[in-house]
Amino acid sequence: MWKSRLELTVAGLVLAFATQTQASGVFTPPRWLDNGGIASDRSPEFFWVLELMRLAKGFSPTEKRVPTVAPVIDRAKDPNAEEPALHDLQVNQRLEAEAKDYDDAIKTGRIKPPDGEFAKRLNRGEGKEGEVEFPSEFADYHRGAAVYRQEEDANAPAVAIWEALLKRPKEERHYRSVWAAFMLGKQALYMKRPEAPKWFQMTRTLAKEGFADSIGLAADSYGWEAKSELEQGHLEAAAELYLQQFALGDESAIVSLKALIPVRDGIEGTMNFNEVPPANGTDEELKKWHEQQAPKIQKSLLEAARGPYLRRLVTAHILATETTDSLYGEYNDGGAQPKTRCLRWLTTLEKAGVKDLEDADHLGWVAYTAGRYDEAARWLKLNKVETGTALWLEAKLKRRAGQIAEATPIMVKAVDLIRAEAATRKTMDDYGYPIIESSYQPDQSAAGDLAALYLTRGEFTKALTAFLDGRLWDDAAFVGDRVLTVDELKSFVDEHHPATPEKPKKDDDYTPLDMNTKIRWMLARRLVREDRYDDARAYFPSKMLPILEAYVAALKVATNEKTPKAKQARAWFTAAYLARYDGMELMGTEEEPDGFVSGGDFEPGSLDTERTEAAHFSLEYDEAKKQEVRVKKPVKIYIASTAEEKKRITKSKPEHNQRFHYRYIAGVLAGKAAAMMPDGTEELADVLQSASGWIRKGDEKGADKYIDLLSRRCGNTKIAKALKTEGVKGPWTLEETAARKVRNGIKDENP
Repeated sequence: MWKSRLELTVAGLVLAFATQTQASGVFTPPRWLDNGGIASDRSPEFFWVLELMRLAKGFSPTEKRVPTVAPVIDRAKDPNAEEPALHDLQVNQRLEAEAKDYDDAIKTGRIKPPDGEFAKRLNRGEGKEGEVEFPSEFADYHRGAAVYRQEEDANAPAVAIWEALLKRPKEERHYRSVWAAFMLGKQALYMKRPEAPKWFQMTRTLAKEGFADSIGLAADSYGWEAKSELEQGHLEAAAELYLQQFALGDESAIVSLKALIPVRDGIEGTMNFNEVPPANGTDEELKKWHEQQAPKIQKSLLEAARGPYLRRLVTAHILATETTDSLYGEYNDGGAQPKTRCLRWLTTLEKAGVKDLEDADHLGWVAYTAGRYDEAARWLKLNKVETGTALWLEAKLKRRAGQIAEATPIMVKAVDLIRAEAATRKTMDDYGYPIIESSYQPDQSAAGDLAALYLTRGEFTKALTAFLDGRLWDDAAFVGDRVLTVDELKSFVDEHHPATPEKPKKDDDYTPLDMNTKIRWMLARRLVREDRYDDARAYFPSKMLPILEAYVAALKVATNEKTPKAKQARAWFTAAYLARYDGMELMGTEEEPDGFVSGGDFEPGSLDTERTEAAHFSLEYDEAKKQEVRVKKPVKIYIASTAEEKKRITKSKPEHNQRFHYRYIAGVLAGKAAAMMPDGTEELADVLQSASGWIRKGDEKGADKYIDLLSRRCGNTKIAKALKTEGVKGPWTLEETAARKVRNGIKDENP
């Protein structure tokens, strides 16, 4: 009986926690420059959580929140350990607070039971049937809580008990005054009585007067008072209270604040201001339902426009929902299309006649998102405070007007402010998940816009720096590998990314490469492509040096005219084999055409073609060929390329500008070997068979030529006879495979 009474008491205090607010994983363009650089033309993505963080900075509540803390689980010792349930953690936390408060009451003499240990045992719920708790504020509170939980439909007895507790002399209710006021608020809220906010306000007042608040109920009262105001239709009051709650660090307010947004459909199972759309309704039924809701929504919007907190929340919500997809879209779609909710909100604000607008810059972004650029500029003029967001909008508008020189320094300042703000912001929520885990972070988008301006100005090294500072590696890599000259890249790397001691890695260690290693390795491969092997040595990871030395040694023997032809041919094949099987790591481009960044697993795209020809390649199904083929199509360019950039991209392309270009180099080198070899040998057949296989996927006609040579020059070999059956590996291939295993530390491989 006593144990269940205590558990019910604690259960009555367990607060509602928000549903986990992870961002949904959505597709984002892999590079800022892709799709013609459309991202720089459109609005950056806004985030509901970040907007709430910004708005919450205007509040300074003094209450102390007591968050529920989960124990740290040592996965190394117990990888299968389960996370404790949140409710269980809350119950334990409140039981501990109950015991500590009682201990303190005895220690300080505020209560004086005849047998302290016996009283403590009863307070912990360890009494036996018939044993009575020592009379005190604790006992009064427990009696009220027991009634509250047992008679949910008729709580008047609990109310009377708690109100009586609050009428005790101050010195007799130090520990449970705050608790009683809070529960009176909960009871009034449950019974939908208008006096609920009064009790939650009293909770905070009592805590400020010095009454004990061991579980942070004063802080928690903001959210419950807000819920009461919401249910009574007082949305502006609810908005202010929820923002106070969020300012205290209670992330359950993130979801609660969504319930105040008039333009948001209700969601089944959550707190809502609007109604929930009919489940499983047809498109026509849903359309009709929304039409019926429109007058109510418009009325609520007009009310929201007149409330300073609701107005800013609606603006934040519209930006967070309407700019989510503004970075995406089909090629040549002409830019972002006007958004219905953006325009409706702007029209509503005009009807409301609001003069004093705190978020004029954000309303400018609403207009920008809707494609109303002149209107965006008008809102921007009303902005009172210089913020990163305001400067960013100003730079965007100037860029659209072709004022690149004027936009650039403004964007530099915007990036600094946005980055400084991001540095002070928490990145993980209370549950250990990233606050933003999809799409670009704001500081990344800002960096992308700045880099785009530098590119348009022909300031390529600055563009590289901006992309790197924004953690936009794929864009930085394209600029560094394909736009900068090799000597510009080398100077940049030497100045900003010096060699650092390598950390030993295990074979199963998949830790991403650090930035120094990535950019130095990219430079090393670029140097190899330009035959600057001596320069390349200093930039390769140590594991690549044996491969580089083997490649260079083979080329040295192969190109030495004094070397006997047989040895020359053998050396050419060694170089060819190395180019084929270690080519990605030895000379592959980071982005187009090879895609070292993904290990060659994904097609890198056609950014080089976009930047030079305003066109891109897409895969389309060819009915005649019954397969997908690459089709070249025009693409609208939003980030202009200079003539110098186009020239540099063209000059830096590999000799065989196709995906896995090193395979074609391998084919050429194998051809040089074959030209020096006598007919009719298995070795020649091995070379020609290998060359054909290496290039067949991208150059079927070229591959067939090698097979024709094989048939003519060594058609009676075992390799030639087995071509159409199981295939036979030739002697040189077997030798190179064995050598590669030793050189690369490979345990087993079938090339």
